[in-house]
Amino acid sequence: MSKEMTQLEMIEAVSEVEVANKKVLFNYLTKDIDNWKLPFGATIPAKDFDKYNDASIWFAGSPLEVIRIFKKNGQKFYDVFGEGYYECIGC
Repeated sequence: MSKEMTQLEMIEAVSEVEVANKKVLFNYLTKDIDNWKLPFGATIPAKDFDKYNDASIWFAGSPLEVIRIFKKNGQKFYDVFGEGYYECIGC
């Protein structure tokens, strides 16, 4: 019988390095706002969407929404939006 990890066990299993990497990504997403708990938007490389989305969910509980897709110098980018901590978690 396999044991499923609880949410707390999954959080505790994330290393300090992983959390630090998520923080760098989340700080980029929220760099243009004064309060990280507010809605935010940014432009990110499409290839890194999953990493940024994971960071957004980790810190704000807010999955990213792609609002525009474009190419620049042959590389695909996304303009993304996150509802922010207040909207997703509260307080």
